[in-house]
Amino acid sequence: MKRTIIRGVSALLLVASSVAGAESTDGSPVEVLKENRLSYTDGFVDAVKVALDASPAQPQPPATGKPCDWSLTATPAPDNAQFLAFAGSQQLKYEVALIGYDVYDKARLNAKGAPADSEASRKLRFLQYMLGLSGYWEALAADHEKTLLSPACEGIVRNWREGTIVNARDNFAPATSAMGDVLLAVLTADINRTLGTKAAFVWGAYQEALAQFGVEQSISGWFYTTDLDPRGPINWTTTLSGPMCPSGEACPSVTKEQSYIPQMVWLTLPVDILSYTGDATTENLLIEARGKHYMEEFEKEVGDQDSLLVSTRNMLRIAQASQDVTPDQPQGRLALWLKQHSLPLASNLVGGVLPLPQSVSVQNKEMEKALLFAQQVERDLLDFPEAKHIDQMVVTRSTANASATMTICDLYDGAIEGWLLSEHFTCITAK
Repeated sequence: MKRTIIRGVSALLLVASSVAGAESTDGSPVEVLKENRLSYTDGFVDAVKVALDASPAQPQPPATGKPCDWSLTATPAPDNAQFLAFAGSQQLKYEVALIGYDVYDKARLNAKGAPADSEASRKLRFLQYMLGLSGYWEALAADHEKTLLSPACEGIVRNWREGTIVNARDNFAPATSAMGDVLLAVLTADINRTLGTKAAFVWGAYQEALAQFGVEQSISGWFYTTDLDPRGPINWTTTLSGPMCPSGEACPSVTKEQSYIPQMVWLTLPVDILSYTGDATTENLLIEARGKHYMEEFEKEVGDQDSLLVSTRNMLRIAQASQDVTPDQPQGRLALWLKQHSLPLASNLVGGVLPLPQSVSVQNKEMEKALLFAQQVERDLLDFPEAKHIDQMVVTRSTANASATMTICDLYDGAIEGWLLSEHFTCITAK
């Protein structure tokens, strides 16, 4: 018997296993039933919670003797390779979070006093919807006793992650991640518009792999390393920066298999984002209300503690100073960040981009395939601990005439014009 989860904002009873394999009346694999869930992302997150509950306890290893002992020092040496990698990854996180907040705040100002059916109001609702989705995923790190990724040790790593180095409130880490996801979700919609649906899905896995590589390069994170968190199918390869290399030697190229579960949420998120219509359905309104609530929490001061927004700005200054970047320098953060990562920049991005609603149907192979993979992994998660296996590689799709076997690499396969990932980003074929 599958477990059920009570959702905090909606108080709806969800039976996640009821949605797998649903078909329309004509037999085509379209429009998975959603009456028992608010979104595909919600269902996937709930399945992760079920699997975590069913997994054996795995105590976090002690900090002593680990390579991240540098984090226990009050002031790490400015040339410490791990610290510089960690500070750089955190600086990027805070920058992206504040850009996401700026996007939301501008949309809110534009929508002030506008009619409910205006373009400005619809854009704000779209951003609230995206924040409602990503916040629910990121809250897993704060609300669940077992999480997929935790700070690897005490000291600088934990203080930076949790914001205790400044006057931050609880939930600093997941809240800043959720704000960054607002920007990443806007980019998902915009990349879909400019480069196509496949690129929108590739982008999600790309940014997740980039973020994880930064964590592993700095040895600052501890992953839940059971069958629940397998490696693959995405590889991330990069050449280490100068301080990470032995003196006088060429910097080596390093390849890491990425954790699969974080990648999977960037299959369900684009499905939800790109199929969003803006209709005032019960599900949409509940998710939008949840996003609005997350934003209010981000901006709210509690007692003598700063708002999470102020804390994020303060942490960005500290991270910039550690990288010898002038704090608060008047640079175009969004344009600079996109330029650094070879992503397209659309002129209307900062104002918010509404997706062109797409169905999960045989007419849209990428949407259909992504959801099929997400459903399979969700089923595997709900079968823990009996199954002890996540099949991240192959899905067999039954059609009216035959069965077709696909690998998830089919979704990411092929060059994307104008956006070259081959240098860093590869998909592992089935073994």
